[in-house]
Amino acid sequence: MKRYAVSASKFVDVYKDGSKVCLKDTNYSAEAIFPAHRWASLVSYLDEADEHFLNKDTSYSRHYGGAWFIFVDGETVDLRRCYMDNSGESRRSFHGIVLNSCEWRELKQLAQRLSTEHSKLACATVHYHEDFSRWLKCAECIPFLFEH
Repeated sequence: MKRYAVSASKFVDVYKDGSKVCLKDTNYSAEAIFPAHRWASLVSYLDEADEHFLNKDTSYSRHYGGAWFIFVDGETVDLRRCYMDNSGESRRSFHGIVLNSCEWRELKQLAQRLSTEHSKLACATVHYHEDFSRWLKCAECIPFLFEH
């Protein structure tokens, strides 16, 4: 495993075979784990999320795979696993990581470096389906359909 610092307490670990990326917060024992295809999906939304972050938008959210979402909350970016509550509303869970502006900038720069240094991450593609029926049956694409 290779470790990259995002801040004094937050790190990105890339598995030796490049199959997963793990963002860890050592202060809070929090983490967000990304299979290579989910990492590729997150990276594909970095510029879009950054535009909302720079505008201090508080309403941006984007699903990037499984039950994971990116939220821009004004001064922070939250990479968070969500769940569907009993009323059918999507809610943020305790699983995930909040990044301040310095950490967010560092993660964006690090994403480019990881693609250069890890061929499996560079070759990873966003999860995709050839037809609508397969998309409808995919827990990666529609995670809450399969929770109840």
